[in-house]
Amino acid sequence: LYRAVVAGTPEADRVPFISPVGRVDFDRVDDVSNQLQLAQRGGNIELSIPLATLGLTELSIGTILQGDIGILRGTGAMTMQRLYWNNLDTGIASDVPSEAKLMPSHWGRWVLGRERVRDEGSITLTADKATFGKKGMILKTYPGGEVAIASWKDAADQIQWKDVAVKPGTYEVDLVVACGNRKQNAFLLEVGSQSLAGKAPFTGDWEAFAPLNVGRITITEGQSTFTLKAKSVADGLMNVQQIVLTPVR
Repeated sequence: LYRAVVAGTPEADRVPFISPVGRVDFDRVDDVSNQLQLAQRGGNIELSIPLATLGLTELSIGTILQGDIGILRGTGAMTMQRLYWNNLDTGIASDVPSEAKLMPSHWGRWVLGRERVRDEGSITLTADKATFGKKGMILKTYPGGEVAIASWKDAADQIQWKDVAVKPGTYEVDLVVACGNRKQNAFLLEVGSQSLAGKAPFTGDWEAFAPLNVGRITITEGQSTFTLKAKSVADGLMNVQQIVLTPVR
């Protein structure tokens, strides 16, 4: 855990990274390996570390952070390749100060979401399966591969998934949406005679998708129609990628 600035750190305690061509100093460096969990299956790698370890305890759903994540490939003694999610300035792999230097301008945007275990009973209603208003609304594919209904700028428009097969039961309902304004426009999700109200969250960008929990519904019939309606629209409501129904156990 590298901390560039820790208030009150004496100059003598700073940790230097030095090479013939440069130097980078950090106020504090801690080994947190014992708090890291790592798992691998084939080419898939999963890692986790407590948010408290990173000093990120005061967070909530929808919090936006700058960050990056990557891996170093090497021989065990020498780094041969640096691969990052967002930073492409990774050509140097043999100079410690250059590799250690923090470059926030090269990081990406992280939106804190809600983890949900998708079991066999979960149902996902995707944007490409919906019908929607024609007053400017479009089905759009984004650079990250997300498909969503975008350009919702008219309060008369709505999005609808018709006659969805759902087993009777109670479900937690999450929308996956992106919103680039802070207007917090109101909307309704109607399922039969039930209605869930919500407000479009500011996710930082019209392409930054994040989950939004809108509550629970109880399904009693074998088929249901889901309808998203706008109660107000200013500078666009939200881009809608999908609805996720998770059974409440």
